Amino acid sequence: MDFKTVEVPYQARQTKLDLDEKNIYRFGMGFNSAQMGDGNVTNVVIKSRYALLDLKCNKLEIRLKQFLRKILKVVLQEINDANGTDFQNKDVYFEFEREVMTNAQDNAHIELTDAQTRQTDVNTLLSLEATLGNELVVQGICEVLEIDYDDIKDKIPTDDLYDAEQSLNEVVTDEHSTERINSVAT
Repeated sequence: MDFKTVEVPYQARQTKLDLDEKNIYRFGMGFNSAQMGDGNVTNVVIKSRYALLDLKCNKLEIRLKQFLRKILKVVLQEINDANGTDFQNKDVYFEFEREVMTNAQDNAHIELTDAQTRQTDVNTLLSLEATLGNELVVQGICEVLEIDYDDIKDKIPTDDLYDAEQSLNEVVTDEHSTERINSVAT
């Protein structure tokens, strides 16, 4: 018996191994955690690395919903028979909420930027109050802060009432100032 061995060069084996690993993740639609360790990982980089796994989850979600619909028929039939109700498949929906790992510092920076933008918008609207009027400014602020204007419009003073309150506040302030000046003088 004669043994023959063929030596495959190290570089060729390493290249083939890397190519096989890449193809496993690509065609298996998996997530390669070995890519995550480069130090500068932003939310965009993280999302792009999860893209294949996300596609795989889309396919799985469709199949899972089909399976759950089949089970739902049996469950609804049992509930309807037991309680005398008439629930249908269309009365039930399935909602899947995916959560992807993100960079907390990026998220905090995005939230800070959004808050600063809203603050700038509100300050701009407040500076235009003399031009636009109280009601339009409040409507604009409600849009910026995502508040329903119809819910709070009854709480907004009318311009006449607002002017009367301002005048009354000025008179009260002036009277207190005059009283303080008189008490200091005596």
